[in-house]
Amino acid sequence: MKNGCPQELIDGDLKFHLELCRLAENAYLFEHARKVLLPLFAFVRILVLSSGQDTAVWGKDLEAHQRILDLLKEGQGEVAEQYIQRAMSRFAATAYDNWEKKPAVPKRNRR
Repeated sequence: MKNGCPQELIDGDLKFHLELCRLAENAYLFEHARKVLLPLFAFVRILVLSSGQDTAVWGKDLEAHQRILDLLKEGQGEVAEQYIQRAMSRFAATAYDNWEKKPAVPKRNRR
């Protein structure tokens, strides 16, 4: 993934989440996750690209994804589940801060 390339970050993140669902070996979960995640990530792409963000703001999320993978590889599924719940809460707050909170637009001097 190129540093600062939002498109690659979003595509990689989508693949990560779909792969987690696939690893559950539950066709129902995978199919429904795909139906939810594809439009969700399309929406995320629109928000990120229209805001002009680079990938720096999501650095902690990339670290969290790696930690999830490490926990799963170690056979620590329950710990991974707890970690995912915390990571999702943090992501929600980060997304809100970056997408919903709009900085005040300074008024221009009018003459």
